[in-house]
Amino acid sequence: MSLKIRILFVFLLFSSQLFAQINVYSPYSRFGLGDMVLQGNARTHAMGGMGLALRDANHINFINPAAGAEQDTLSFLFDAGLNGSYNLFSSNTETFGVNNAGLSHIAMGFPVKPWYKSSIGLVPYSRVGYKIADFSLEPGIGIVDYFYDGSGGLNKVFWSNSIKLVKGLTLGMNASYLFGSLTQNRTVSISEENSYTTESRGRVIINDFHFTYGLQYGLPVFKNSELIAAVIYEPAKEARAFNDMFIENVLRTSTFTVRDTVLNSTGENGVVNLPSNLGVGVVLRQGNRFIVGADFYTQDWSQTRILNQTDSLISSNSIRVGGQFLPNPADFRNVFARIQYRMGFHYTQTYLKIRGEQLTDYGLTFGLGLPFRNTKTTFNLSADMGRRGTLSQNLIKENYFNFSFSLSLYDFWFFKRRID
Repeated sequence: MSLKIRILFVFLLFSSQLFAQINVYSPYSRFGLGDMVLQGNARTHAMGGMGLALRDANHINFINPAAGAEQDTLSFLFDAGLNGSYNLFSSNTETFGVNNAGLSHIAMGFPVKPWYKSSIGLVPYSRVGYKIADFSLEPGIGIVDYFYDGSGGLNKVFWSNSIKLVKGLTLGMNASYLFGSLTQNRTVSISEENSYTTESRGRVIINDFHFTYGLQYGLPVFKNSELIAAVIYEPAKEARAFNDMFIENVLRTSTFTVRDTVLNSTGENGVVNLPSNLGVGVVLRQGNRFIVGADFYTQDWSQTRILNQTDSLISSNSIRVGGQFLPNPADFRNVFARIQYRMGFHYTQTYLKIRGEQLTDYGLTFGLGLPFRNTKTTFNLSADMGRRGTLSQNLIKENYFNFSFSLSLYDFWFFKRRID
């Protein structure tokens, strides 16, 4: 097992750098903490992102920390994945597309006691990447050009612990460390000769702990079937933050450049208010052969302050519905009978309200779980086709196609193989 553990820590060492290299380039990532990343892996993404009430002996579910208690006592689980996207942005005057790819998550789960399971991993929390140009006609001044660009994002390392109290009832807790930085730059210039340009470069660095609590309860309802209800809760948190800010006025002519520093501040202490997050879910399943379920989340971002600054944020609500069908898990002659077929749907009222319009995000998902021959290891594929935003109020509409791939590796924990 020492080799597996060494491999994991090598991934953990480099994964944060791989997350940081992803260029989202969505203009909406300028607001709040950026684009919030859908939690989960390719298995749950293919089912609309639904996963609060999912639990499985052969898969890691880090959406709900209570799910880990169902892991096989003698198993070692490792899950890592990649994702990619193609985004087509449309305004009232033009259309352009961008694509991105990168590492999506890495996690491993292992038993501590028959009633106590644990897992650790690294996942992205939010992403920032945009370049925006705008202008306005100001009376007595003329045309003023505005240029915005930003990058960065937040990641979190988690340590999940789950216990089985009684038959059907499991509890869990995620202890997470949130870290990363959000860089935002702005340039304001006047379209006249010998006029100053104001340039500002700001960076917010966030690093702090936060916790997620989860519960799952399942009971038999039909022959070989189970109904599982679940809930997670993340308390509101004032996350520790530091602010770097540099502002200067610049005068450029054909012969010289004059710079006048307005503000140069480094390491100013502050906080970012993270709202509480409540999620409830339900799943009806017949083993792994038939699964159908739904999740609902709600978060109130309206009181969020980033270093005492407000933004265009409001309450967010999301519903995620999906399911899985496995034709015949015992048919080892027909590979198609053991493929897991998945579909789903998601609809979100995002936390952004811009020019009086609350942005919505909705899409259809589908995917496959491809089993390794004679093992419990699975390749998981998913695709998500959706839309966010609107053309109303001169905003931007985004059509996207996201795809993800993950490997769910199953092996034995402290199992000595015998050679006859």
